[in-house]
Amino acid sequence: MIKALARHHGYQVMVADVERREGHSGHTHDLYGIIDVQVIQGHFARGIQVCGTDWQPHIEKFRDDRILSCKCWLGSPFRTLELWGWRKVCARKKDGKRSAQKVWMPRVQLVTWEFLQGEEEPWMIDPLTQHDALWAYQ
Repeated sequence: MIKALARHHGYQVMVADVERREGHSGHTHDLYGIIDVQVIQGHFARGIQVCGTDWQPHIEKFRDDRILSCKCWLGSPFRTLELWGWRKVCARKKDGKRSAQKVWMPRVQLVTWEFLQGEEEPWMIDPLTQHDALWAYQ
């Protein structure tokens, strides 16, 4: 879905699912405990944590249990950490009116070191209207 969204807006990216699932127990293990999907775009690497509507537990996991992993990942200016929460929303018709059809859309938050320390407000990105902010890193 992330690759399709990027390609829809004309960006070339490599996407890897880096979450590992244990076959016998069904438990999943994220890359460094914080990343489900890694996106390579040029010389930038994006670590994406994916969730549903359970947004706050993931923020708390970043701040408490995985703060060292976040600090190491965010230590490079060529890496970002993002939280993508997927939810169903009403689709829009071409005239801008709401449709009865539901589509999956992400709620995207850029996770910065300042945000994790409580010094900065969350920076939210609307993937429909701010796709340049989401995909264009130069």
